[in-house]
Amino acid sequence: MMIFSYGDKKAFFLTACLSIVSSFSAVFSAYIMGSYINIATKGNIEQLQKIIMVTIAGLVFFYAIKLALGYATNQLIYSCNTTIKERLFQAALSPANQQSIKEQISLMTNDLKQLETKGLLSEVTILQNSLVFISAISYSFFLDIKTTIAFILASIVPTLVTKLFSKKIKKTSENWSQQNGKYVGKLTDYFSGIDTIINYGAETTANKDFKKSIVSLEGALKKMNNTVNVSSTTTYSVASIAVFGCAFGFGVYQVIQGGLSVGALLAITQVSNFIINPLLIVVTAVNDRKTAAETMDKIRKIRITEQEKMPSIDIELLQVEGGGITIDDKELFSHLDLTIEKGDKVLIAAPSGYGKSTLLKALAGFSSFSQGAYYVNDENTLTTNLQTSFSLIKQRPFIFDNTILFNLTMGNEYSEADIQAAVEASGMSDFVSEKGLDYPVGENGSNLSGGQLQRLEIGRGLLSHRSTILADEITSALDPEMSQKVSDYLLNSNLTLIEVAHKVSAEQLRKYTKVVYLDQLDSSLI
Repeated sequence: MMIFSYGDKKAFFLTACLSIVSSFSAVFSAYIMGSYINIATKGNIEQLQKIIMVTIAGLVFFYAIKLALGYATNQLIYSCNTTIKERLFQAALSPANQQSIKEQISLMTNDLKQLETKGLLSEVTILQNSLVFISAISYSFFLDIKTTIAFILASIVPTLVTKLFSKKIKKTSENWSQQNGKYVGKLTDYFSGIDTIINYGAETTANKDFKKSIVSLEGALKKMNNTVNVSSTTTYSVASIAVFGCAFGFGVYQVIQGGLSVGALLAITQVSNFIINPLLIVVTAVNDRKTAAETMDKIRKIRITEQEKMPSIDIELLQVEGGGITIDDKELFSHLDLTIEKGDKVLIAAPSGYGKSTLLKALAGFSSFSQGAYYVNDENTLTTNLQTSFSLIKQRPFIFDNTILFNLTMGNEYSEADIQAAVEASGMSDFVSEKGLDYPVGENGSNLSGGQLQRLEIGRGLLSHRSTILADEITSALDPEMSQKVSDYLLNSNLTLIEVAHKVSAEQLRKYTKVVYLDQLDSSLI
């Protein structure tokens, strides 16, 4: 069960224990009913007073138990949800993660909500109502074995009926999950491109196309709900006929034949509600749980490998031999032979589409070369942790909805002197002096300009104290003066610099030790 595998074990066992105690409330109700009938037919006032006290005490006790059970159940669901979401986020950060952003967002939002309502809560429902069923059927055995057997036989019928619908329910659930993923993907695309849609007057086309996604999603949900409804309704009707038409009829026959007292029959009548109803609830919950089966499978398949954090490598030598990268059957470049020593300043140049940014990601270990070999300090990169050894400074930085300081340090500890040095070197001094390091940058850095965000990204890379900088168009949003200042700092530093840039002055070009033209690899090294 998911609630055991991912939930807090103390909360699980507390929920289980309280559920066991709570299940006896059905027996208590049947016992009280039978006692009142017996006292009414052949009892006295003293017995009546005693049973009233027992009734009040028992009801108060089970009230407290059910209250505690509710808190324990909520804690169990809470622990399941937090554990699953933490695992999914950890998996997303894993280098082995192959899921697209759309797939991950869909899984962590809509699919997880489906898992909670149809999966986790259904498992709790199955656990609690199964216990009620067991306690009720046991007390019914105590009252009359023959009548109880009749009820058991009648109870088996709905479990057979529900199996007829299980495959169809799972199929419609899988279809809904797929449509939901497509819907989220379409939603993400259109929300990201709202300005383009408006700019080119494509509102009508976008509305028509998005409506198709809505219809497909809601149609799949309706089909799934209809299948579950038919299964549950059919099961309920068959169960009612089996229990009331057969089992209860047999009980009345027992009374007529003198094998069962009226008081016992009324007690069985009372307890029968806690036989059929929990059983039907369990059947419905089993069907609901099947609708979350695909999401459960996705979560179970997640494997998180705990890796020891390795310190950044002091990179002395980079070598690419016959390197090439192909994406979606399109070759970006090939036959790249490149040697970079510590302190070198390398410019990567080529028209758009030749994989300049992709080359930087491959050097940093965030993607792989499709061909050739890549060595760092004379070691094959397959056995080397590269992703924490470079400062990969991007043209479009990722910005957290937090302060300037947090985005600069990424939550790591640095001395005030180091922070101030990075602020100065990256050209952040003017807006940091004005706004302060604790200034909130807003969602996606909306409170800062494009140039300020780019300088923040440069400062982040410099502050990390990595010996090698991979710079991807890092001055494209800066004014000429600031661009010159940042470029001069990097080119005159002792750092190894591998840079993709378009705006390079003749003076700056002379400071690069190598220039790599990806579109002219036969004569690329100068």
